[in-house]
Amino acid sequence: MSPQERARRVALGLSHSQIQNLDRWGSPYVLTEFQFHMTLTGKVPPRRRKAIVAALLDGFHRMRVEPSIALDQLALVKQEAPEASFRIVSRCALSAGR
Repeated sequence: MSPQERARRVALGLSHSQIQNLDRWGSPYVLTEFQFHMTLTGKVPPRRRKAIVAALLDGFHRMRVEPSIALDQLALVKQEAPEASFRIVSRCALSAGR
C-alpha cells in the first residue's frame, strides 16, 4: 500500500497490534484482531446506528426471515483499489456434510 494509504488507515485510531498487522499482513484486522464482518455499506454514523438496526430488524420481521440464516455458499472477493468494485475471485458451495 502507498504511504498515504497507510497513514490514512493508522489515523483511524488503530492499536499498536493492529498497526503491526497492517504492516505485516496488509490488514489491521487479522489473527487475534479478526472479527467476522460483512461490509455492505459505507460507515454508518453513530447517531444513526440505532435507527438503522431497528429498520433492518423490522424489515426482517416483515419478511419473516428466520432468526438463524443458513449459508449455502462462500465467495472470496477482491477489491483492486479503494474506489474499485469488488470482483469474485472464487466461490464454493457449502453442504451439510452429505
